[in-house]
Amino acid sequence: INAECECGFQSGNMLTGGGMLNFETTNYHPCLCRRCRVMFSGNIKQLPVRCFQCGEESIPYGTVDSESSFTDGGLWNGQYECPQCEKERMTFRMGLICWD
Repeated sequence: INAECECGFQSGNMLTGGGMLNFETTNYHPCLCRRCRVMFSGNIKQLPVRCFQCGEESIPYGTVDSESSFTDGGLWNGQYECPQCEKERMTFRMGLICWD
């Protein structure tokens, strides 16, 4: 997926989900570290998701259910906190890379 904001922030392509061999233990999903102000693909099958830079607990975008599955219906239809401007003006859209 890709994320972009009115302030000019663009995430570039981010991998999401899991593969055929690791879907039971891996589900990559966009997350935000409020300390470092970075967005990254975190594994929501291993909660809490920790920032790769500082180790702080990070926040997955959208809704994550009790089985660490992502409910993607909301991700495409909302505006979310941008790591750059910190305002809820960032949107997600489908990217161009398919894997597995």
